[in-house]
Parts: sequence; structure tokens; C-alpha cells
Amino acid sequence: MKHTAIILLTLILGIGCSNKNECQNRYDFINCKDTIPVINIDIKRDADSIRKDLSKLYGYDLCEECGWVNFKIPFTIQNKQGFLEVMIDYDYEICENCPITMREGNHFSIMFNQRDELLVEGRPIEMDSLRPQIIRYLSNVGKDDMAPENFSRVIFRVSWKPNCKREMLDMVLTIIYQSHLEFVEAELKVNKIDFCMIDKKQLDSLKRKYPLRIWVELDKIRIEDDLLLIE
Repeated sequence: MKHTAIILLTLILGIGCSNKNECQNRYDFINCKDTIPVINIDIKRDADSIRKDLSKLYGYDLCEECGWVNFKIPFTIQNKQGFLEVMIDYDYEICENCPITMREGNHFSIMFNQRDELLVEGRPIEMDSLRPQIIRYLSNVGKDDMAPENFSRVIFRVSWKPNCKREMLDMVLTIIYQSHLEFVEAELKVNKIDFCMIDKKQLDSLKRKYPLRIWVELDKIRIEDDLLLIE
């Protein structure tokens, strides 16, 4: 599994290298240009230390937000250096000052451990099955009672067990953004619209309609996940 994961990461990050017609819109659709703090997550550090460092970037205790806070991480997007936007949780139980709230329960959950094993939506899967599962999930938005009502409510929840490799996180995030992008392009093709040919105004409209929301959960792994990926 370990060697397979490394090979898959190499292939994923290299997708498009041989495609001379790679369009700028794919990069611009995913790349975050917002003026929010930049972080580089060290997944081997404890969550409390990471959160304290993140609060320093904003200049105040982020537990005052009582919700998700947005950051961007340096990331390779379509073979170019860019930034991928992620959300960090600053809510109850993480922050004791925050009221108990009902968190959206229809997020798409992805978890991995130090043996490069994946648990997706509560079930163990192989890495090469993650992409089609994400596409299937997005295809059910607004159509299935168990799926989000619209794309603005779609959330990819990513968590991990202790002692994992950063490469696994990069691989998972890459598959998420590529699957999201693939789905949006397919939606346009239904109406015979070429994603690579749309202008900036249309691209910005698509970003609002199909936002890419990734919740990087630093800790508080749920009990059912913990039982299925026993160390």
C-alpha cells in the first residue's frame, strides 16, 4: 500500500504534464488569491500548538470566531505553484467559550492513518477509488436526501491519525481538487460549454456556484472512525 500510494501521488501530481493544451482556467479556478494567512501544516505537530500559531497569524484568539476560519496552504495546482484554501475549526468543543452548535452532518469524510489506509464515508477504500466516489457524491447534490441541498453546502472533511506522512495529506487534497474540477467541467459539457474557453466573469460565477470547501480537522477524530482504523 505504501509504495502504491507514492506511485499514485507521482501520477496525480503529474497529470497534465503531457497535455500541451492545459488551460489556465483550471489553475485559476482552484488557486486561492484571497488575502488570508498562509499556513504550511505540519501534521506531526499537536493540534493545540498549530492552532496557537494560526491565531498569531490573525493577531487574536481565533476561538472568538466560534466557527471555521479560512487559511491557504502552498500547493501544486495543475503543475504550478499556487494556494489551496482550507478551513480550520474553532468551535465547541475546540473552544470552550463557544456555544454548542449543530455542525453540518452531510460533509464528505476522508480519514487516513500512518499505514496509508483510507477511510471514506465510514468505509475503508483503496486510494484509486477516492476520485470516483467524490464524483458520485457531487453528482447526488440536490438530488438525494442524504446529500447536500446545493453545492454551497458541500464540505470535504479531512482528518488523520497520529504519525502520518504529509505526502498522504497532499495526495488526498490533490484528488479532492482534481475531482471537484472534473465534475464542474463535466457539468458545463452537458450544455456544450468549454470550461477552458470561458472568461473571467464566467469563471468567478462558477466559483460561487461550485465552491471548493475543505475542512482540515486537526483533531477530535470521531469514535466510529477511530474504531475502524485501529492502530
